[in-house]
Amino acid sequence: MTDFSDVFSSLSPEDLGLLLEKEEVSIEKEDSGRIAALAFEKAGIKRERKRTAVFLRVLAAAACLCLVSCAAVFGVRYFSKPQTEPVSTTLAASPGEKALMLAISNGDEGLIEKLLKSGVLVSRDILDYAVDCTSFLSYNVISELAQAVEEVFGSTGLDPLLESTLVGNSKKALEELRKRNGILMTPSEKLAFFFSAAFCSSDVVEAFKEKGADISATDAAGNNILQIAEKYGNSENVRYAHEQGIN
Repeated sequence: MTDFSDVFSSLSPEDLGLLLEKEEVSIEKEDSGRIAALAFEKAGIKRERKRTAVFLRVLAAAACLCLVSCAAVFGVRYFSKPQTEPVSTTLAASPGEKALMLAISNGDEGLIEKLLKSGVLVSRDILDYAVDCTSFLSYNVISELAQAVEEVFGSTGLDPLLESTLVGNSKKALEELRKRNGILMTPSEKLAFFFSAAFCSSDVVEAFKEKGADISATDAAGNNILQIAEKYGNSENVRYAHEQGIN
């Protein structure tokens, strides 16, 4: 292969470029590669590419190291921090509220009374649950729970008619009945009817009848208005039930 080193060393980068572009110049394949290499080296291209490649490799390595470090720090912080579970309403309740719910579900009225006297907060959810337990809870206890909720929140959140009969507010119950075109004996209206027999005046029970309530109906425990009035000492409604032929 022809030794072109001395010739190339005296040529400028532009001349080398022109030499490579000349189609009429006939050189062997090995010399062509060498000419190109020497031209790039003389122009400083090869040296710059090497530096750039090294710089890019270092930069890429630094970026990877940074990502790995960040991931490690995040992992340590994430897995070392206590993971909190979603808190349900039941889990968030105070020990006193939990005890009250348990007492209601067991029908333990003595414990319910003690908890109420100790100042346990009665939420609307607890009252709703108690209202659903009329088959084994006394109306007195449910009424106390309703009054406790009303004192704290200003309202039980129940249907206004049911609320008024639960706390024995005959005036409000009559006002609510006047607003209604009729009583369909929905679950809420039916409960209100039975609570009115226990705690309200006979005018309220009569208003229920006039609006279409079935005065011979029985509650979840199988008691009619006469038995309910007798149980809760409402003599006025006992007389009314007798007058209506309820036995």
